[in-house]
Amino acid sequence: MKNLKDNHCHTEKQNGVVHFWPDDQPAMNALVKLHKQLLPESYIPKLGLKFIKDFYYSKLTADGLIHGDLYCYDGKFVGFIFYTKYPKTFMNEGIKKHFLHLFFLIVYSVLLQPGLLKICFSVILESFKRKSDGQNEGSALEEGEILSFGVLDEYGFVEDKETGLRISHLLFKKAVNFFKSNACSRFNLAVIKQNRKARLFYQACGGKIVDSGYTSGSSHRLIFDVEEVSKLFSK
Repeated sequence: MKNLKDNHCHTEKQNGVVHFWPDDQPAMNALVKLHKQLLPESYIPKLGLKFIKDFYYSKLTADGLIHGDLYCYDGKFVGFIFYTKYPKTFMNEGIKKHFLHLFFLIVYSVLLQPGLLKICFSVILESFKRKSDGQNEGSALEEGEILSFGVLDEYGFVEDKETGLRISHLLFKKAVNFFKSNACSRFNLAVIKQNRKARLFYQACGGKIVDSGYTSGSSHRLIFDVEEVSKLFSK
């Protein structure tokens, strides 16, 4: 089992979903560790600790551009999910609003690790491609996106004590409820093609592979109908 000593929940709620707030430093530290551990192929942790803590999960969350939840089990954070109702524009809006802050973060990170410069350009290009795809595909207000999602393997089949749902299903349901309450008719996510376990999970939750838009060649893009997924979780 991987070391979880930094994942302790400093909250009165020892079991269940905890909504993420960027000023909750114990939750921030646990989130960063979980993201790096569960999604190492993601560009977010590759951009460095200051980017992920001081911009992505702090500024974007504080501005309401992204939202997220963590799951606390017996006093430990064991899973997380983040989502947005602005999939085509959230990164562009964050960059514009916090340009100077982000600029200095990137300069600092690149000076420490020059190889990050290439990744930074990739992120900027992807953000522009998202915006372009949004203009071509129609209103972005009708679609949401799950940005990141993961549960530690040893808790994958553990059930939430209050709802009886598996931790992974409960976190996923939280995102679906968010999309439904924000008038999103569908949502999408990307999954690494080699991650068969995750792909099967998403397909069981109603996802359909479309592989269009800004998905990279190493990933599948899946689309979900909010009403259909809501019915699955209401059974």
